[in-house]
Amino acid sequence: PILAGVLVDTWGWRAVFFFGGGLLLLMYAMVETMLPSSWRRPGPVVHLPSAALVLGAVLLLVFGTANMADLRLGPALLAAGVLTTVVFVILQRRLERPLLDVRALVRHRVLRTALLVQLLLYMSAFCSVFMLSIYLQTSLGHPAQTAGMVLSVGAVLMAVTAPLAGALADRLRPRVIASVGVALVLISSIIATQLGPSSSLTHVIAVLIFQGLGFGLFSSPNMTIVMNSVEQHELSMASALGAKSRSLGMISGMLVTSLLISLHYRGRPLSADPQAFVTILVTCFTVLTVLDALALLAGVVSGRHR
Repeated sequence: PILAGVLVDTWGWRAVFFFGGGLLLLMYAMVETMLPSSWRRPGPVVHLPSAALVLGAVLLLVFGTANMADLRLGPALLAAGVLTTVVFVILQRRLERPLLDVRALVRHRVLRTALLVQLLLYMSAFCSVFMLSIYLQTSLGHPAQTAGMVLSVGAVLMAVTAPLAGALADRLRPRVIASVGVALVLISSIIATQLGPSSSLTHVIAVLIFQGLGFGLFSSPNMTIVMNSVEQHELSMASALGAKSRSLGMISGMLVTSLLISLHYRGRPLSADPQAFVTILVTCFTVLTVLDALALLAGVVSGRHR
């Protein structure tokens, strides 16, 4: 966030994407030239119709929520996205080697619950940082560099806490540590619902502190639960499902954000009405509070019936 703030203030927001793209190319070159590898016989190819359905569903849902101001196009795209998702799930149940192993989710209750909690919680991850970044700049009037420095608080705490949480998960019950993390994220969302047009940076930092600590405590222990819930030969499947649930959670959170912004602004720039964005921010964090509470409830109930 700090580097992004410097880039935006110096060269504009497009510089963030140019820098990110250049960094990806550099890492790709390093992987190709520096990491040892050996050729292996290719495994089963990806089921292309399944991949096409996933891509189509995501694009339809994203563009549908972004165009909800158009009362015809937006709902039509959303409905098509939901229908495509249903077709994808039905297809996965019939395939011998599915892209998404629906039968494994039905078979393993602990795995299913851990992935559900992860999905619900990660709806807060990217969505909240995105909203707070715009709020700091549009509603509170801070430069991008200041916003980046403030937002880095959560990232630093997460980076410091996550290894400690992973070590604790190996010694204590990972479900307890993960539940504490969910509770802290819930507290951060509740605090964020009290933000207003003249809130202090201390208020925003408090939100980020609880969120950073929460995700730091949650991530590693929850993955421990995911990996321990399956047999040895299913570890790769569980790891893939964990990654998918995180990505799906972040995408879903941004869909909520896009929907709220589209309905309130209807194509106008966000800077046109800073007060309206505060309303969107509070509404968004109210939704996230409900989702975080559901995640905590699911984790607690699952722990009691284990």
